[in-house]
Amino acid sequence: MPQLQFTYDQLESLLIQPGDLPVGFAGGQIRDEVPAMFSELPKPEVSIYQQLAFKGEIAGGIALFICSDNDTAKKSFSIIVSGFGQSEEDDLYKRSVESVKTIGEQCAQVISHALTPELLGVPLNDNGDLAFVRKSIVVHIRMVGTSDSIDLQTYAKRLDQRICK
Repeated sequence: MPQLQFTYDQLESLLIQPGDLPVGFAGGQIRDEVPAMFSELPKPEVSIYQQLAFKGEIAGGIALFICSDNDTAKKSFSIIVSGFGQSEEDDLYKRSVESVKTIGEQCAQVISHALTPELLGVPLNDNGDLAFVRKSIVVHIRMVGTSDSIDLQTYAKRLDQRICK
């Protein structure tokens, strides 16, 4: 299978385009250093990360990794998805983990719905994570402030379509 090739500048313009994000969300700073939560992944050829904001507060982000080959991308995807855990409910959150068949070659998401609005005065937010792999590219999206899977999936589909062009 042929690799997907992008320059860093192309990746920046690929991440977020008008109409991509749900109401209240906006793109923030773009970095070439991804958050520490990805430190266990195989070293990618290129990585890029863009913060997301929701109502003016940091609310997740988009991490995109270009791996050396498709097998490395699948391994990275598996590591990310294993971090999603399993569907469960505790005193704070109800979490739902599922596969998504309509995005990428493999895709999974976890939706966490806060069961209480706050804990010790700290607000608890609904949130969702979605990861997908397309050839040698792995994408992870986190949106804090929504538990609507359509929010995540709509953005991920649009990004996946741009990756395929």
